[in-house]
Amino acid sequence: MKNNMIRLWLLLIMTGVFRFAGAQVYYPLVGEDKLWSTWHNICLCGGSSTFTKFEGDTLINGKIYKIVWTTSDTNLTGWYEEGQIREENGKVYYGYSYSTAEFLLYDFSALPGDTLYLHGSDYPYIMDSIGWTTMLNGEVRPVYYLTSPEFSCTEQWIEGAGSNYGVLNGGFCGMVGDDPEMICFTENDILKYQNPEFEYCYVITATMEPDKPVYRIYPNPARKYIVVEPADLSAGQFKLEMADSRGTIVATWQLSLTPATLSLPEGLSPGLYYVRFISGTSVSTAKLVVI
Repeated sequence: MKNNMIRLWLLLIMTGVFRFAGAQVYYPLVGEDKLWSTWHNICLCGGSSTFTKFEGDTLINGKIYKIVWTTSDTNLTGWYEEGQIREENGKVYYGYSYSTAEFLLYDFSALPGDTLYLHGSDYPYIMDSIGWTTMLNGEVRPVYYLTSPEFSCTEQWIEGAGSNYGVLNGGFCGMVGDDPEMICFTENDILKYQNPEFEYCYVITATMEPDKPVYRIYPNPARKYIVVEPADLSAGQFKLEMADSRGTIVATWQLSLTPATLSLPEGLSPGLYYVRFISGTSVSTAKLVVI
């Protein structure tokens, strides 16, 4: 009873503070009027930015989700279905497009001292404190501060905007193979957050330009094989690596400039993988879904 009264007292104080500051009681994360951009540095060997949006509905296990789309094209074309997301009572649940399972991605109903298990991980997060931040358009929104004791890692969530690691990376501490950061958040075509470390809302690197891919991989999603077609036939010999979401190499191929059909490793678990094209000092990365 005492703990419940303390939680209620904290909730009333927190709600009152944010109302006094002019903020709404709650900013939902899941909506079709939003656009995010995220920086990815896959395995610390080559980076790029991606855009994310939620658009369209899908019904899975009796629950309605928004479909999650991503693209690395700065012209916002060539969208790729990444997964599905839903929000209920301040909790945000996410699932990959190749699965009907879901996991907790955010819990905006949590209070300081609460223990959370995020992104399907067995390692806990602790909600340290809740403050507020002013968005670029003057909105005052709650900001949630979390710690991962196991990995001595911190994370921040802006209500309605998501994690400082990127909107799909809530609970990212402890994962390897990427070093993501949220770059920008736009709502109703209004820029409301921009990471001060980035000049623009996207990053084009010398090794991976969205409109000039150095190779093409299909089918995607894949089952037993992939076809690799180099875009630059003058590249000569090149190396292709396939890594799982934690950065573990699961397959390596040495290829020539001609298109090649490659068999995927036996017993490969369905999921999201990263394929790295390595030619001399040039490295670029693409996502591959195995079903």
